[in-house]
Amino acid sequence: MQVMISPPQLTIHRADHFFSRLAGLLFSPPLQPGHGLLLVPCASVHTAFMGYAIDVVFLDRAGRIRRIVPRLAPWRTAAFLGAYQTLELAAGEAARLGLQAGQSLAQGLSNPAQEKLA
Repeated sequence: MQVMISPPQLTIHRADHFFSRLAGLLFSPPLQPGHGLLLVPCASVHTAFMGYAIDVVFLDRAGRIRRIVPRLAPWRTAAFLGAYQTLELAAGEAARLGLQAGQSLAQGLSNPAQEKLA
C-alpha cells in the first residue's frame, strides 16, 4: 500500500491480525526510511526486546494524526486513548516527513468496513 504524504511516499506494511500485531517489529531489523508498520486496531505500543528507537504516530479511524511520540527508546511504552491505529516509523522519520498532530495522512489508511478484528 502506498500512502502519499507530500511529497515523499511511504510504503506501509499492515498488521491487522492478532499475531501480526503481537509480533510488530519485534526481532526485526530497524525500519528503513520511507517504510512504516501500521497496527490496526492499536492504541498502545511497547518497544520491549527491541534494540532501536522508533517514531510512533497515533491515528484515529479517519487517518488523522492524534499524537506523535518521536524516538521511543527500547523498553518503553506509549499510548493514546483516542487512537484506533498506530503507525511505527524509523526514528526521526516523523520529523523528516513533516508529520504533525491534526494532519490527515491519507484516505484508505484504515477502512473500518474491511477491518478484521482478530
